Amino acid sequence: MKNYLSLDEARRYFPFRRGKSIHIKTVFNRATRGVRGVVLRTIRDGRMMFTTEEWIEQFQRECTAKAARDVHPADRPGYQRERDESLTRRLARRDGKDAKTEMQSVQ
Repeated sequence: MKNYLSLDEARRYFPFRRGKSIHIKTVFNRATRGVRGVVLRTIRDGRMMFTTEEWIEQFQRECTAKAARDVHPADRPGYQRERDESLTRRLARRDGKDAKTEMQSVQ
């Protein structure tokens, strides 16, 4: 049998912010709306919602993986974009291709 946690109890399994645990409304939003399309798995018993440590860990892993995949080239810091564009230009010159076309395909 799983050890179910109320959403209030589940708050302590999320990272603290400014020395405090997250608000219960934040946990509720993660269970109903989700974050970046990832929703915290819960069960209901009447009006109460419950989750487990395992489901919280799964939610956090999925959010982390989703965040890593969602990085858009324009979201990178300027120095990274410049480095990547410079590398694209050098590779294009080496291969005899048009550098502008290559950079547009990368972005």
